[in-house]
Amino acid sequence: AETIAASATRLPFVLASYNAGIGHLLDATRLAEKYQNEKYNWEIASHFLLNKSQRRFYSENVVKHGYCRGTEPVKYVSEIVNRYEQYKKLIPLALNKQED
Repeated sequence: AETIAASATRLPFVLASYNAGIGHLLDATRLAEKYQNEKYNWEIASHFLLNKSQRRFYSENVVKHGYCRGTEPVKYVSEIVNRYEQYKKLIPLALNKQED
């Protein structure tokens, strides 16, 4: 099985898999690969996940899990990653206050 090495790169894929299911995410990466794009780039994969709501894409021969309302998982990933980034900024501030 293939894996995504860098944890920062992996996070959006894990979140999207949790939200939409691994099958839809694998479909998006297969579509990215079919259209000669980097399959483990979230920006590209999210584009194809969004497009899985269009017959032109969800009826492709590489798509195994059909239609997906891609706006929901893409929005979910964006919200969670943004929140995570904000938490990372707050943690050092909280730790500094504890030291004072």
